[in-house]
Order: sequence, then structure tokens, then C-alpha cells
Amino acid sequence: MAVIAGSVFKGFVAVTHDLVVAMLTPVLVSYLRLGVMPTYSSGMIYFHAMFVAGAAFGLFFTGLNRSSWRYASLEAMLAIVKTAAFATAAGGLGLVFAGSFEGFPRSVLVLGFGTLVMLLAGPRIAYRLIKQYQSKTLRQAASADTQRVLIYGYCDSAATFIRQTLTDHTHNYEVIGVVGHHPKHVGRELHGVKVIGLLEDLPGQYPLRPGAAEEPPKLVIALPRLSPDETSAIVDLAAKVGMQTYVLPAVTDLVEPDQVTAPQAIRIEDLLERQRANPDLSAIARLFEGKRVLVTGAGGSIGSEICRQIATFRPRHLSLVENGEFNLYSVEHDLASRLPDLSMTPILCDVRDRDLVFRVVAREKPDVIFHAAALKHVPLAEANILECIKTNVFGTRNVADAALASGCDAMVMISTDKAVNPTNIMGATKRFAEAYCQRLDRSSPHTSFMTVRFGNVLGSAGSVVPLFTRQIAAGGPVTVTHPDIERYFMTIPEAVRLVIAASGGGMSRGTGRGRILVLDMGKPVKIVDLARRMIQLTGRRPDHDIKIEFVGLRPGEKLYEETFDSSEALVPTDSPWLHMALYRPVDEAVMDGALDQLRAAIAADADEPAVAALLAVVPELTRDSAA
Repeated sequence: MAVIAGSVFKGFVAVTHDLVVAMLTPVLVSYLRLGVMPTYSSGMIYFHAMFVAGAAFGLFFTGLNRSSWRYASLEAMLAIVKTAAFATAAGGLGLVFAGSFEGFPRSVLVLGFGTLVMLLAGPRIAYRLIKQYQSKTLRQAASADTQRVLIYGYCDSAATFIRQTLTDHTHNYEVIGVVGHHPKHVGRELHGVKVIGLLEDLPGQYPLRPGAAEEPPKLVIALPRLSPDETSAIVDLAAKVGMQTYVLPAVTDLVEPDQVTAPQAIRIEDLLERQRANPDLSAIARLFEGKRVLVTGAGGSIGSEICRQIATFRPRHLSLVENGEFNLYSVEHDLASRLPDLSMTPILCDVRDRDLVFRVVAREKPDVIFHAAALKHVPLAEANILECIKTNVFGTRNVADAALASGCDAMVMISTDKAVNPTNIMGATKRFAEAYCQRLDRSSPHTSFMTVRFGNVLGSAGSVVPLFTRQIAAGGPVTVTHPDIERYFMTIPEAVRLVIAASGGGMSRGTGRGRILVLDMGKPVKIVDLARRMIQLTGRRPDHDIKIEFVGLRPGEKLYEETFDSSEALVPTDSPWLHMALYRPVDEAVMDGALDQLRAAIAADADEPAVAALLAVVPELTRDSAA
């Protein structure tokens, strides 16, 4: 409240100043021109009144007093010139109305224009200079907290950032130089900060000195919309001299003209050479409006993002099903803070509990179910075969059967590229779950069962990105299983947008029963390249400051992932980001027998019979760690 009152007071003072200046200017210029105080003839009265009225109109029309004196800019100066022009023109018009120019020097009009410009601009410039001096003094007093930066790019974003560091003492950055992106920029200045050279000159000006007392400055990229290749090259060069690299938002991305521009960390996904998927969900959103939606695994990386995105589509009710208390609390708290009017129910439920799953689905009456609950970590699944089967096979079966029994419109199962020609238990159980959902989709008269298959998502729980982040923070080494291992990557929001886009087809029966939708993940990324980039983003050098160690493939791990099986017929879709694989027949009697064998193996706590039962439905399972 005090901040608002202070802002209103400052605005009142500024408006009062400008109007007083406008009223005094005609008197002042008349005195300067005549050498005595003016005698108010009818012409002078008209001139004075119209001059002030024109100035007031100009102040309102240009919005001069809506801009801060502290950030007085070229735009503000232009507004001042326009205001003075309005005032001068109106004063001249007043003389015309008076019908007499007797005793009125015409030069007063010119003097009035120039004097008003000076009286409006002078205090603003002085105020800005005082504030810049104060900010500089405050920054020097708090020099221990000041971050030294180099700006890369001779552009508007760089100029805005430098101006803000000079005028705002809360901006704890000191720009020590600008790095030009063209030879013609070298030697120029932006707000008094010199362009010291080009990017390739950095190693010579800032040679890496291990153990030096003073850390090298940070490099802040100001050029907007660079390609991943261009950004990667800058990050690579900066790391060679020990500099961390950040990026500024483009001036056009700022909401307000005076919004503080702060350097942002470069995300690893910004360096991946792939086009981001951004499907239009406006039509899909209407399908979920007023619907009841249930999400299993709601507290996981994918499940929680599904909840967040679906919640924005104004569903009638959102049911959050999760077996981890803290994860359920976290996603419920996040949604409640974002959308306090959202109708939702947090439900502690393990999908392996068939009776509980049926009761939950019958009570919640969902129109659509997103099944994201799964055990996904390959080494843990290899060490806990029966537990993986309980969740991925029987958990999926329980949710699918409950969806069928409740008359749900659609169920969307989240699968993985590891289900294609699996070499591990996790992939085999997900392929089994796919086959079961395909079977129901082909036989169900009402409920549509869809499977959406995709690869790794950046930053998900247990993925390599959080692991590498922890290892780099600890000083290394960063462990990679194999120098040639590759994976498809997509951000969590991207993947979920595509899952939701794919699910739109499941809201109606349509054609293509038993279909599996596969997200286009772009080009696969070498894990070792990912590790190198993450090290470079911290300003350190791979294999010098942070070691990379190859520890060998883990049990069940592939070198390369696949998104389609060779026996799956592919058909096009309307989306460039989605591919469809049609039904791959699985004998129902064989599947039922395998389910019985899996139950018996679980009861007997026997791994090998369970693997044999999986092979009956997923004969392509090899469990070859050298695949």
C-alpha cells in the first residue's frame, strides 16, 4: 500500500511540475525578450492561456508523465518536443483569436518552444544523472555482491540491460564491457560501456588462470533468437576461458518498457539441435472442458504435468491418483495455488490394488483416464522383476478394466520407446501393457483405449539431467555408460502437449482401433554430448575441470532406442509430430495364459517363470545388455 501511495505522490509531483513550468514559460520568455515583465494585453492573455492549454493537451496526448523520470529516454525527449510544439501552436492560435499582434514580438513563439523543452527536459536529465550516481555509489558500497558481466551483442537488449544497471541499484550487475558480433562494432560504446572486441578475442583478453583469486566475468548473450548451434558455440568458447554463459530475454518479450531485464540461465534443451513441438491445443481443450478427468501417477514427472495442462482446460473435476503421499501433496498444493477454483480430489491409491482401483474409478466416474503410473527405471526393474510386473502389467490391467467397467469414454496409457524390441524387463512389461490396451480397444463397444509412446524427457525424476547436475555440482566425475549411447529427448511440457493432442482422437471411436501413437522425438542425442554441454554451461571444461567417465552399459540397457517395431504398420496422422502404429496381433488365449502364469510366479516369488510368461506375449524380448 505504501508503495502505491508513493507512486501516486510521485506522479502528482511530476504533473504539478510540468503544469507549473507550462504556466511560467510564457512569462519567462516575454521577460527574456522584452527585458521587463510583460503587460497583459488581450493578445498576451490569449497567448498565455492557449499556450498552457496546448501544453496540458500535449502532456496528456504524449503520455509524458506516465514514464519514469528515473528512466528518461529518447522516447521521453520526443514526447517533450511534441508537447512544446502543441503549446507553441496553441499559443500562436490564441494570438489569431485575439485578432491583434500589436506589442507582441513574434520571436516569443520560438523562445517559448525552446524554453519549454529545456524546462521539461532539464529536471528529468538532472534527476536521472543523480539516480545513476546514487546507484553507482550503492553498488560500490556493496561491491562484494556485484556480479561482473560481459554482454555479447551490440543490440537493443544490451543497451536496455546496461541502462538498467546504471539506474537501478537493485540490479547487482556491473557491465565491464560489450563483446561485439560484427567487426564494425569494435570501439563503439553503449551508454558509456565500450565494445572491447569480438567473441573470438575472449581467450586473449581473459586467459584461463586456474586458481586465480578473481573469478572471470559472466558472459551474457543479448542477441535474441540464436539457433542451438550458435548458442552452443558461444557456450563452448566461454567455457574455455572459465566463463558461465547466460542469456537476456529479447526486448520484444518484455511486458513493460521499464521491466527489469535479468540474465537467465541457459537450459540444456536450448542447446539440443531439434525443433520443439508446439501443437495447437485450442480445439483439444474444448474436448476436456466440463469433463471429469482422472490421472494415475499424478505426482510423477509426466503425471503432474498432465494435471497442470488439463487443469487449464476447465475440466468439471480432476482426480489425482498417486501412491506416494508427498508426491500427491506436492501436485495438489501446486494446482491449488495456480487454480484455486479447480475442482479436484487427491486420492492415495496404488494401481496394483485391483479392488481399490475399481472403487476409485466407480466413485470418481471419469470421462477420460490418463494412466501415467509405472515403474520406469531399467536397472531397478532388472533387480525387482516381480515388482515391475505388478505395477506395469497388472497395474495397467486394473486401470484399463476399471475404465471399461465404468463406461469411461477414453483411457490413454503412457508408454515408452523401450517397449520396442525390448532388451529389459521394464520395456517388456510396457509392451505387454500396450498389447493388453490394444486388445481392449479392438473389443470395447464404447471405451477407447489409446497408447502414446515416447522416449526420454529432460529433467524427469531419475533421468540423466538431474544426475549430471548433481555430479557436476560435486566436482565430478560425470558418469556415462558408453561413448556411443544415444537417446531421444523431449521436454516434459512438450511431451505432455503431444500426449494431450494425441488423446483428442481417443475422445471419439473413429478408425484405427488398437492404435499406438508415437511422438516424433526429433534426432537422438548422444549422452556424452549432453554431459559435455551441461559441464560447459557451468563455465567449466569437460575432461579438464570435470572428468567424464564411461562406466559400461547397465543390465538391459540399449545403445540406441527405437520408436517403431518392424512388424507395426505405420499410417500418417494429421499432425507432423505424431505417427501411428496399427494393431500388432497377439493371441488372446496366449495373453490370458501368460497373465495366469505371471500371477503364479508372483505368488511363488519366482523370477524365471515370470520372464518366461512375458516372453509368451513379448517374444522379441532379448535381455541383451550389449544390444
